Amino acid sequence: SALILTGVAGSPEHEERFNKWTDETRKVLVEKFGFSSDRVLVLTGKNTAQADIKKAFATLKQQLKPADTFFLFFIGHGSGEGDYKFNISGPDFTAADYNKLLGSLTVGRIVIVNGTSSSGAAIEPLAGKNRVIVTATRSGQEANETVFYQYFVEAFQNAAADEDKDKKVSVWEAFKYA
Repeated sequence: SALILTGVAGSPEHEERFNKWTDETRKVLVEKFGFSSDRVLVLTGKNTAQADIKKAFATLKQQLKPADTFFLFFIGHGSGEGDYKFNISGPDFTAADYNKLLGSLTVGRIVIVNGTSSSGAAIEPLAGKNRVIVTATRSGQEANETVFYQYFVEAFQNAAADEDKDKKVSVWEAFKYA
């Protein structure tokens, strides 16, 4: 299963870019990786309020099995002053809030891809056993707009990203490509 969270964009240009990345991520998961379309949850813009995210995690709790891998994608704006926050509709959740939600899941592995500004500030609060975390920045002080996610999702559509030539692009290879 996967959950793609696309936060509030703030401008029409950002909204277009974030929606494109969201659509491409969903397409890659379903068409390249064989995810069932009902196992890829997408929350965007105004549908990313805390209640919506909690409801999505309740659905995930029912879907996921102990041997499954769960993917969580953050697309949008983040801030790292103090606690990392992902900008959603209404009050933002912190990385610690997301960690609690993730901790409620019974799943074998969790892969988190955070393509936001200041995403490096989320690494430590989200770290845990059997978790892979990919971020667009190294720290919370890197608050400039990122282009990381554009190249991350592009990697799954570009044979050049397949370093070991096994005809599959891993999360590690996509990270390196980006």
